[in-house]
Amino acid sequence: MKDSKKTEKYQIAPWVEFRFGNNKGFLYDTKTGQAYGLNEVASIIIEEIKKSKNFEEIKAKIIETYEITEEKAEKDTQDFIEQLKNLGVVIEDE
Repeated sequence: MKDSKKTEKYQIAPWVEFRFGNNKGFLYDTKTGQAYGLNEVASIIIEEIKKSKNFEEIKAKIIETYEITEEKAEKDTQDFIEQLKNLGVVIEDE
C-alpha cells in the first residue's frame, strides 16, 4: 500500500444517511433511493469514517476489535472502502 493511502481520510457523502443498531447498520443514498445493509464490521468502518479517522486508524480498530492479521485487516478495509467509493456513498476527505 502506498504511504499516501495510509493517511487518507474519507467522509460519508453529504446525501447519505447512516443508521446503526443491534450491531448492524445501513446506508441510505438519498440521491438514488438505494439502501445498503451493513454487517458489524462494515458498520464499525463507517463509524470510524464518521469520526474522521484515517485509513491506518480504521485498520487498527478492526485489528483490535477482531484480532485478525494486519494483512487481512488492510485488504478487507481497503476493499470495502473502495466499494463504498465506487457506489458514491463515501468520498475522500479533502
